[in-house]
Amino acid sequence: MNQITNTTVTMTSREIAELTGKRHDNVMADIRVMLAELYGEEGLLKFQASYINSQNKEQPCFKLPKRESLILVSGYNVAMRAKIIDRWQELEAQIAKPALPDFNNPVLAARAWADEVEKRQLVEQEKKAIESQKVILEAKIESDAPKVEFADDVRIDKDGIYSVRQAAKIADTQESHFRAWLAENDMIFKNKDGTWEPYAEFIKKGWFKLKIENINRRTFRSASITSNGIVEIKFLMNCIKKAKADSEPKVQLQESLVL
Repeated sequence: MNQITNTTVTMTSREIAELTGKRHDNVMADIRVMLAELYGEEGLLKFQASYINSQNKEQPCFKLPKRESLILVSGYNVAMRAKIIDRWQELEAQIAKPALPDFNNPVLAARAWADEVEKRQLVEQEKKAIESQKVILEAKIESDAPKVEFADDVRIDKDGIYSVRQAAKIADTQESHFRAWLAENDMIFKNKDGTWEPYAEFIKKGWFKLKIENINRRTFRSASITSNGIVEIKFLMNCIKKAKADSEPKVQLQESLVL
């Protein structure tokens, strides 16, 4: 599932899928989006690979170095990221020590010494990267605490899909205000049929689902909100509300000084 060649270690998309519990095709889709953003469409070729499935057929996959795999899972939840980081530590521990060089050949001996020094430097860099990632994860856990608390309080189904009306009720907000806020913040727009449709950006984030219905031979598209979307939107609304509240005393003070 992974490949170790000298100091080059890679993790396949199949192993990432197994560790995170996500479907392999979904992981492949996430990787394509990430690599396209990092390197452009041509960058995908450098990481493409294949494997033989149980039906003895060749299937596509990706092989990612540590940097790219950590960037990929930075968008996953904490438990998934932890499994990937733990696996990377295991892979690094599997890097075999080099065989003793032929000391009768000074060129080979010098090259082996240089390779060992470079390898140790790489290991140290990887350790620092892991520590840095742990700090980021801890900060992420702390920043996510209000979202988790809200999700626990409202007891929404983690896999649930809700209409805008249902989401507004869960978020304890008037439907008209909730819908207007979504539109003002460029999350939804009114399409040619007069229904509200989510922007693709927030569908990719997993906040919205595009609901398609066929009624009287006509196709209607509308926005549905995921449970994660409700949590994220409510958190964002509270942050904006707090920021405005914090700025109001300053504005009032400035007005009183003018008067």
